[in-house]
Amino acid sequence: MRGEMEDHFRLEEDRLFPAFEQASGMRAARPR
Repeated sequence: MRGEMEDHFRLEEDRLFPAFEQASGMRAARPR
């Protein structure tokens, strides 16, 4: 059951991650 849930979490990540990625500088170290 990947598809839909994965897409949903991707959208949440895209909204929440950028600031974290900029702060940590670990853009390539995303969990997925």
